[in-house]
Amino acid sequence: MAEVSAYEVNGVLLVCEADGPPDGPPVLLLHALGEDRGSWREVAAALARDGWRTLAVDLRGHGDSGHPGSYAYESMRDDVLALLDVLRIDQVTLVAHSMGTVPASLVAMDRPGAVRRLVLEEGPLPFPADPPRPVPQAPDGPTRYDWRVVPGIAVQRNAPPARHWEGLAAITAPTLVIAGGPRSHLRQDQLAKAAERIPGARLTTIEAGHMVHDERPREFLTVLRDFLGAPPLPDREPPPAFTPFAVTAARLRDEAAAFAALLGDSVDSGASVGFHGPLAADDAVAWWQALAPQIAAGRAELWAVKDERGAVCGAVRLHRAHAPNGGHRAEIAQLMVRRDVRGRGLARTLLRAAETSARAAGVRLLLLDTQTGSDAERLCRAEGWTAVGTVPDYAADPQGTLRPATFFFKSLA
Repeated sequence: MAEVSAYEVNGVLLVCEADGPPDGPPVLLLHALGEDRGSWREVAAALARDGWRTLAVDLRGHGDSGHPGSYAYESMRDDVLALLDVLRIDQVTLVAHSMGTVPASLVAMDRPGAVRRLVLEEGPLPFPADPPRPVPQAPDGPTRYDWRVVPGIAVQRNAPPARHWEGLAAITAPTLVIAGGPRSHLRQDQLAKAAERIPGARLTTIEAGHMVHDERPREFLTVLRDFLGAPPLPDREPPPAFTPFAVTAARLRDEAAAFAALLGDSVDSGASVGFHGPLAADDAVAWWQALAPQIAAGRAELWAVKDERGAVCGAVRLHRAHAPNGGHRAEIAQLMVRRDVRGRGLARTLLRAAETSARAAGVRLLLLDTQTGSDAERLCRAEGWTAVGTVPDYAADPQGTLRPATFFFKSLA
């Protein structure tokens, strides 16, 4: 049975209707102008039966959500991001219609790691409306939504920010664009251009007009299910001992103390992982917690292993380059293994897990540096990394002594 909840996010009350198994992978549904969460009810119920956890939201100014009076697409994006944070959702599938496709695409641009898959029905159109949309006056009678949304959206459709178009090229999530064909009032050639702008996006036309999932729900669900695939199984069981697993932001926040113990052990044993010793437990916890938002935003990955008792005993961080011209490269850092389980090949296992994940994400160049003469340097050479050179007195070890560092790269092309 669907559950309706209200959340205070970004200074606005957002109402959300959830259906499906609580531990199912989440699908967030964003509606069109003048609609509300109810427009998705048939689709949401079908996906919930498949095993997805559907979350249909009343966007600001619509349905039972708040009417703040400001209706910039960027504000809607911020509402969605804040809702994901409140619900502690690290990764979500976004399905959006018409007006909702704009904040959905902005979320995919600005927090790429948070979007598993992206479905855009009849939008976005990041082109000036031609002819320009008139900015209408409020009707005399009441409406089901805050009328101020209508002129607010009209102004943005007439002069969309350049980033709404340019940023489509930065979307990394697998994307499906569903067009409604010639019966739609939207220009289908512009939808095709938007789809072409998104790397690897698939464009499908269902001859239904603008309201595709309302007019042709069966065909819409067939295309949607084909694109989404079966719901990923929930992570109910812990990974087997000493098997690398990707650490989500939520998991890192929950287990920060365990990762802090690993970091403290590494520093105490003299490993050069960026800290002076002795390392206070609170400082170690704070460092790991600061990494969680980067993981949630897709800027970093954390891989870890646990021992037979379920205690964290090894980890490695993969950090993506921020610069637009550096999207092909990433850096590996903080490779650490607890002292009592060293000598079992865990460092090699973790390093390979990070490399495999980077290659799958399209990274073509990996970089790292390590203390010259250390076990880590020998591991890199054995694993086929290329040494670029050595920098003397590059970093201090945990005791404060300056040590040289050797820089490596590895091509994944």
